[in-house]
Amino acid sequence: MVPDKFEERTPKPIDDTVSFQRFEEESWFFRSLYKGKYESGELERHLNNLIDVLDNLKPFGVGYNAQDIWIATYQDPGEEEGLFEYVIELVKLHKEGQEDDTSGKTEEGEDETDDAPDEKVALPKPEGCSESVCPTVYVTKNHSNFMELLLPARRSVCYRAKLCGDPYPFGRQLSMPLVKYFYGDNSDNQTITDFAVPFYKARVYSDEEEEKGPCDRDFEICSRLPEEYEGKELPKPTGEGVATFTTDDGLHVYATAVKGPFLVSEETQKLMKTLDKENVEYDKTWVGFFSYDRPFGDPQERITYFTLVKPRQVQQEGEASEAKDEE
Repeated sequence: MVPDKFEERTPKPIDDTVSFQRFEEESWFFRSLYKGKYESGELERHLNNLIDVLDNLKPFGVGYNAQDIWIATYQDPGEEEGLFEYVIELVKLHKEGQEDDTSGKTEEGEDETDDAPDEKVALPKPEGCSESVCPTVYVTKNHSNFMELLLPARRSVCYRAKLCGDPYPFGRQLSMPLVKYFYGDNSDNQTITDFAVPFYKARVYSDEEEEKGPCDRDFEICSRLPEEYEGKELPKPTGEGVATFTTDDGLHVYATAVKGPFLVSEETQKLMKTLDKENVEYDKTWVGFFSYDRPFGDPQERITYFTLVKPRQVQQEGEASEAKDEE
């Protein structure tokens, strides 16, 4: 950037290979710094990681200009390692056919404060993850501090149990009965592959109930069956507490994304406080959470989505939970 005193009268370059650029409107940029060596493959690796991060922001209305990527280096001559910086211009994503308006103003010139309805955009999934394993979840509306999601209609197998809560209530003890069902512990002794990533639910307790301690808490784990079982009779569970059920409609929820390790109770309270502050009504019985990330991936990079059900669906969801064990 040139100094402010040259803002209006910038000297023209005398070298044809040098040019200057002026932004007519306010622009936003994503900057990423790293320390390392200038060697083959290192710059590309960091740039690819940065692009992956930005791609994961697309469902939230954030895009980037891939045709205009800048790199700077801060390094003294003779030093092996230097400080490198990538700069990428951020752009606002719009619906197809919507006029580009980065000013944040309405036609009347007033600041736009209400959350505008979004087109249905799928949450980002790991590359190569099939629809059976990673069912598509859509962002139906994006707010500044939470999202509205549509979870797909599903035919699932679930297991509910009373366990101790934080810090890790959804490990082997909760998931093993479901794993056994998929690997033959059912009425047909049938192995079912390509089942979906699990969806966890934890009952939300009042302040008085919280004082009783972290154990004897209600948890549930569900996994969607592959599409090949749609319209077919499901193998009946033989394990205690395992049941099947079907929902004909998708589930509308409010959600936030959490990166890295978490405590269920803390993230639940954060989401509830966010919705309470915005005067949003929601069901306070259960909190749900899921992740597309692989089980043995880097826990610091794992993205987990916490959800609370919209109130008009509470009765339907409750009926589905009670109407388990399909005949």
